[in-house]
Amino acid sequence: MRIREAVPDDREAIATVHERSVRRLAAEAYDEAVVDAWVGTSGDDDDGDASGVQPEAGRLFVAEVPADGGDAARTVVGFG
Repeated sequence: MRIREAVPDDREAIATVHERSVRRLAAEAYDEAVVDAWVGTSGDDDDGDASGVQPEAGRLFVAEVPADGGDAARTVVGFG
């Protein structure tokens, strides 16, 4: 596992990790509308990215592991 500072190109991977986490951990405790709002699927964001993920807005780090595609490819598995 490698920890590094996030870059704008990580936005989609971070949003995916966030959505998967919320959907798996909150699904039993909250109704679907609350979960959808939490993961940003409302579509209210003008640029098409309702996740609110903005690595360029401040210090944000990602944890990544080697992807199945080989040593050069990496998969983001966490952020904070």
